[in-house]
Amino acid sequence: ALSDTGAHQAEAWLERLDLNAPEIAARAQIIRGFLAYVQANPVDAVRLLNQGLAGLPASDTLFRYVADYTLSAIYVMLGDLNTGARALEQTVQVGLRSGQIIWAAGAMCELGEIHIRHGDLHAARADFERALAVAVDDSGRPLPAAGRARMRLGELWREWNDLPRAAQEVREGMELARRLREGATMVGYVTLSEILQAAGDAQGAWEAVDRAEELARRTTITDADDLIVACFRAALAIHQWRLAEAQAWAQARGLTGRLD
Repeated sequence: ALSDTGAHQAEAWLERLDLNAPEIAARAQIIRGFLAYVQANPVDAVRLLNQGLAGLPASDTLFRYVADYTLSAIYVMLGDLNTGARALEQTVQVGLRSGQIIWAAGAMCELGEIHIRHGDLHAARADFERALAVAVDDSGRPLPAAGRARMRLGELWREWNDLPRAAQEVREGMELARRLREGATMVGYVTLSEILQAAGDAQGAWEAVDRAEELARRTTITDADDLIVACFRAALAIHQWRLAEAQAWAQARGLTGRLD
């Protein structure tokens, strides 16, 4: 989540803007909506984002992308997956029309995540492959933004028990994502750990989750990635009968009480 200091600084900056200009006022509402979202205030976020969209010129593709993408994340967070998917498809179209293929590819990946939550893995595969098709340079070579789609395809192949193909997809995706930033490979290491564990490589699985944990610690913007990796590490410990480590993790979080 955004720190309180960062939020106050952003609000102070917004107050200095000339809000008499309709376009500036609309952009300010979208920024305030995004701030409300990262501060876990989805109701105000939806209201502010929709107000901003209503006053935004159709030509302002950047702020439309920010608003639609944030709205989709809020709807998904609230469990309204269908509305979230519609907002994402709108984001895809904005990205494609404006030539912002990285925006479009990112939204396609989010659509894939929604289809995974619906249990429709084949639709998710189509979303990720669609992202791969657009996230290429003028010579047809994959851009770093294609890394996420490739890693998520690896997760699908793991679900379908094609472990060699799953590992190949994840590793190729991590190589692409690494060109963007090292931290973008964290989810790949988690998936790779699952694949190696399923393939019987317990040591490799542990090394992969160690690497994911190291990358999560480097990210200071949010604690969510640390929690994701910690939960997976505890699950892996159980799978490998490292029960003392799993128990220590549960005790540290007050999760060892009786469920009566």
